[in-house]
Amino acid sequence: MLTLFASRKQAATMVSLSCQTLVPKLHYIVMNKRASGFTIVELLIVIVVIAILAAITIVAYNGIQNRANDSAVASDAAVIRKKMELSKIDLGHYPSNETDLPDLRISRSAYDDTNQNVIYCYNSATDAYAVGLATKGRKKFYTVTNNGIDSTTPVNTDKTCQAAGLAGWDNRSYGTAGHWSSGDWTTLKWVVN
Repeated sequence: MLTLFASRKQAATMVSLSCQTLVPKLHYIVMNKRASGFTIVELLIVIVVIAILAAITIVAYNGIQNRANDSAVASDAAVIRKKMELSKIDLGHYPSNETDLPDLRISRSAYDDTNQNVIYCYNSATDAYAVGLATKGRKKFYTVTNNGIDSTTPVNTDKTCQAAGLAGWDNRSYGTAGHWSSGDWTTLKWVVN
């Protein structure tokens, strides 16, 4: 057997010295080692930050979606006005019944889906018309007439007919609505996308 040390006493002394330096080092490592993982406070901070970011994202998304709906309905209003003017050229008057009414393509998803979102009212005495349009959530309204497009007045049957020069819905020569309180599109003339 090969001995590294000249005597047992010398070997014992070397082991003793090694232990004296090794044990304090191990003790230092064990005592100063931080437990792995996150504290509850750190986790709560992360959850709060995520919740704030989610809230900001949802608000921004809703704003963008509302502007997109408004733009779609405003575009539909311009197209409706042009089609009504073309109908007047073809017929000699604005559409006075369902047969005369041109197919009006509208972006269905951009419109309010509760009640009276697309309304047509015709006044035969003055050959005037009005189309009332309400965006989703009734955030914005458009009234299309032979005089232009108004986006300041809320839309319902009476106000739409008043824009055509009538006292109200009951005085109309002809009128139809694209969506009524029953929850369906009641006329096929409003071709929906």
